[in-house]
Amino acid sequence: MKGNIKVWWQISKNLERHKKNNKFFLGGDGNMAKVTMGEIKKTIAIAIAGAFGFIIALLWKDVIIGIMKLAGIWSEGGYKDWGAAGIGIITVIIITIICVVGIVYISKW
Repeated sequence: MKGNIKVWWQISKNLERHKKNNKFFLGGDGNMAKVTMGEIKKTIAIAIAGAFGFIIALLWKDVIIGIMKLAGIWSEGGYKDWGAAGIGIITVIIITIICVVGIVYISKW
């Protein structure tokens, strides 16, 4: 327990000391890794872009399954008629455009 308190004290001491340089030092056992705010932002941007991509993939999967149901290839789920499929396709295209704009915006961050 005392070792953990010492490590946290060293981390907070290093954070305060290097706050002005916009750098963080993690660890406390002598092997310190330098992490900059730019790297943190880059990691967050990659995670958000991955989440947007996952949303896009799930939405298109549902549309494809719905169309396959209308074509008689799939047996579960799907749309009731082709009008509902058209609305679904338009909705997914709009959401895809919004997500792509979000990915581009986050990547420029």
